[in-house]
Amino acid sequence: MSRGKRNGIRFCVALLCLVALLVTIAPLAAAATAPYTVQAGDTLWKLANRYGTTVSELKVLNGLKSDYLFVGQKLSIPTAEAGLTTYYVQPGDTLYKLSLRFGTSVSELQRVNGLSSSALQVGQRLLIPASGSGTHTVQRGESLYLIAQRYGISISDLKQANNLTSDVIYAGQRLVIPGPSSAPAANIKLYRVASGDTLSEIARWFSTTANAIYATNRLHTTRLMPGQPLYIPVGSSTPVSVAGPRGSQKPGYGELLPWQDARWVFNPEARATIVDMYTGKSFQVFHLGGSNHADVEPVSTSDTNIMKSVFGQWSWAKRPVWVMIDGRKLAASLAGMPHDVEFIGNNGVAGHFDLYFLNSRSHNDNSLNQEHQQNVLRAAGQA
Repeated sequence: MSRGKRNGIRFCVALLCLVALLVTIAPLAAAATAPYTVQAGDTLWKLANRYGTTVSELKVLNGLKSDYLFVGQKLSIPTAEAGLTTYYVQPGDTLYKLSLRFGTSVSELQRVNGLSSSALQVGQRLLIPASGSGTHTVQRGESLYLIAQRYGISISDLKQANNLTSDVIYAGQRLVIPGPSSAPAANIKLYRVASGDTLSEIARWFSTTANAIYATNRLHTTRLMPGQPLYIPVGSSTPVSVAGPRGSQKPGYGELLPWQDARWVFNPEARATIVDMYTGKSFQVFHLGGSNHADVEPVSTSDTNIMKSVFGQWSWAKRPVWVMIDGRKLAASLAGMPHDVEFIGNNGVAGHFDLYFLNSRSHNDNSLNQEHQQNVLRAAGQA
């Protein structure tokens, strides 16, 4: 092969690589960005979680070749513009499917994202324009709560618009999305607490106040647990009324709510009434905290005595129970062995007890305990 031909091939390959790179980053150019100065303890993963983006997008946007950051480093953070929400392309997505799901049009999606074609890549960041009345096609894993939150409407309005008598929906179902009945919904972001986070830091990151976060999430303490879910009223110091996550519930049984959501309802230092499923006996508990499951203590000596009568004696035996809090009845499993740290010193027992919800795990080895999980399903009427 002559030198001229080899040089021509190299040029074509380089040109194709450049075109591919431009196609990949084109959607990012259309997105709004905000400046950010790296603080001590920041990582790309923490920043991606905090601002609803991905590590790879942060690296592309800022020309980073590694995950290394240094204090004082200037970064550009992708942010959604007013009236727009962020969505990451999933396998099987097309602009047509997304237009149906979010009640918009293909041309509008192309316009706000600067797209010249309908081609999408998995993981690509898109800006989704807010809509008034429209339709939404239910996707696998979605609930009325998630759909209502996405469109800034209430579950009751969503049910009324679709003549629904229950919260049960199925993948592929077409729902009518009513327009907001009053002022546009506040910009709410679901944030998962990272180790070391404080309310004041989180408030600063999202241009709100610690008091607004505290009230919005009905917290009982400023002490936060890693993984704890918080709804953040972004850019506002006014607390927002949030319905919170909801699980499925059979008549007469407890609501089947995963631990990652149940901990929003039963957050640290909250009190709840535990009802033993088999005996009907009840007693009050205090939630110390816990990242993988809830660590609880009986509130008083009387509560301790009732709890002990349920178990017969202190042991690692596990029982299906219902957690009654704020008018809700959550399916759970309680172990009967007091151990380790305690918060209440005059309740007639030393230590705390383990309370498991769906998908709760052990603190020691992060494992799922099948007996606890079966109890949770029994309490939900599903085993």
